[in-house]
Amino acid sequence: MSAENLRLGIRNFSKIEDITATTLRELYSDWLEKSKGNAMAPANSIDLLDYAENARNWAIVDVINGGEDFEFRFAGPDLVAFLTLEPTGHRFSDVGKSTKFGDFVRNSRAILSKAASSQRPVLNGPTTTTLSEKSFYTIESLNLPMGVQEVTQIITAIDLNYATDEEA
Repeated sequence: MSAENLRLGIRNFSKIEDITATTLRELYSDWLEKSKGNAMAPANSIDLLDYAENARNWAIVDVINGGEDFEFRFAGPDLVAFLTLEPTGHRFSDVGKSTKFGDFVRNSRAILSKAASSQRPVLNGPTTTTLSEKSFYTIESLNLPMGVQEVTQIITAIDLNYATDEEA
C-alpha cells in the first residue's frame, strides 16, 4: 500500500471478503457480473432501482476530463442528509471550497481519482468519517468505475453506521 493510500485510509481490494457490508458485497458481485470479464461494467448497466432501499446512501458521479474533476449526477436522500447539502449537479471542485467539506471532498476525490485511473474498484474503510461533526459514524465506501474504454461514471456506494467506542 502506498504512503498516500495509507494516509487516506484507501485500500484496493481483490477479494470480495474484504468488503464488510453485505449490500456492498452484493453490488460488487453485480458489477463483476455486468463487467463480463472486461475491466469494468458499462456505464448505466447497474440500475439503482434494483437497490432502491440501499441506494439511499449512494452517489453516481460523472468523471470530468479523465478524473480532473467529478460531478454528482445523483446523490441518495440519506447521503444528502448526512452531508447536509444537495450535491446533485455540483462539481467536487465547487463543493470542496467549503471549509466544512474540504478534507472530506479531498479524500473523496483521491478515492475517485484512484478508481478512475486504475479502472478498478476501490474500497475505503470501514473508517470514521473526516467530517468532524459526523465523527460518530463509520463509513465504508465501494467505488465502482463504469465505462467501456475509459471511466465515465463511478458509483459510490456507502455504508454508514454509528461508530463504536473503539472506532471513534
